[in-house]
Amino acid sequence: SSLQALKMSYNKMTAVTGTTFQGLVNLQRLHLDHNKIVFIQPGAFYGMTSLALVHLEGNQLQQIHPNTFVTFSFLQHFKFSSIKHLYLADNSIHTLPAKMLSQLLQLDSIYLHDNPWSC
Repeated sequence: SSLQALKMSYNKMTAVTGTTFQGLVNLQRLHLDHNKIVFIQPGAFYGMTSLALVHLEGNQLQQIHPNTFVTFSFLQHFKFSSIKHLYLADNSIHTLPAKMLSQLLQLDSIYLHDNPWSC
């Protein structure tokens, strides 16, 4: 598919699985904000190596697995993400896994405000 941007904002999505966006290898911008997403399967974005922006603001996420935003891996051990802009504001996230952040090598901006952080 040559689709580069997908906007699914303001729907009633509750989960993102490994097959939700399967085959969208050229997707660069994914807008899933203001849904009811409570779960994103680890590796749900795997294979989406052009993905640069993920907008998940205004959902109901509480936890994020370290491999949630991995878009490709090398020898199953080195996992990376092509995501440059990540919007996670206005969810119910208490903590972020350090491993997740270390895999976001190209990250330019992350938006985390309006979450109930445990510090």
